[in-house]
Amino acid sequence: EARALGELVQRELLRDSRRVTAPPVAVADLPAGDQRLTVAAPHQDAALLWYRQAADNDKRTRAALGVTAQLLNADFYTRLRTEQQLGYIVMSTPYPLRDVPGLVFLVQSPVAGPAQLAKAYDAFLEHWRTVPDAELQPLFERHRAALRQRLSEQPKNQGEAGDRVWQDLLDG
Repeated sequence: EARALGELVQRELLRDSRRVTAPPVAVADLPAGDQRLTVAAPHQDAALLWYRQAADNDKRTRAALGVTAQLLNADFYTRLRTEQQLGYIVMSTPYPLRDVPGLVFLVQSPVAGPAQLAKAYDAFLEHWRTVPDAELQPLFERHRAALRQRLSEQPKNQGEAGDRVWQDLLDG
């Protein structure tokens, strides 16, 4: 039935169409330092989204960033949402742009402005920079095993299966 429907769409809707190739999209190579964009909003809340891009897209870098993101995610939420109560939307997540890995940190806050949020982000990352290797290594290994397990799980439905290849489909 799916093939018949596909043939019907191709025959009736795509009959006179021609394939268009989209121009390649590159990720901007921005100069070092912060790039800031202020967005006007119709409410009093402030938000700060930080995107931290990896130095390269090597497979080891991508894997290390995935483990790092998993390691930082819960602690970022706990420290900035639960302990400091800076906002009600608090998250960190891996955020690759095309084939370039990166991390996003985001807080939407009714009590803190962007400068205060930036200080909290800096303090959070500084804390993690000072964790001794002896303490960090077992955490890293535990999160690496959890990420490996999660990535090896079979999709539970068609939506999950499609999500895994969606960007590849968009990229052709």
